[in-house]
Amino acid sequence: MEEKINSVKAEIVCDYINQIETAIDVYNPVFENSEEIIEVLIEVVNVFAEDIPQIKDSILLRSGTQIRDANTAIALLKMYLAKRIPSLPSRLICY
Repeated sequence: MEEKINSVKAEIVCDYINQIETAIDVYNPVFENSEEIIEVLIEVVNVFAEDIPQIKDSILLRSGTQIRDANTAIALLKMYLAKRIPSLPSRLICY
């Protein structure tokens, strides 16, 4: 079984999930404004490279992969939480 995490770390994970989701919401491929997505994904990779080793190889950061990379990061972060918090308190649900 994976090591449990404290509520502060869980909130950090949720904050990053929310940041990624916000970046996806404002992304418009017509205007090619993917900088926000790329910046938050780079930050997520840097912060979680040790805790989620596969995140570095799963996010390509290439032109045209922004949404796929963002969704991959969200899924990996949610899986990270699910493995470490057997019963996620409702105040920590990442919505």
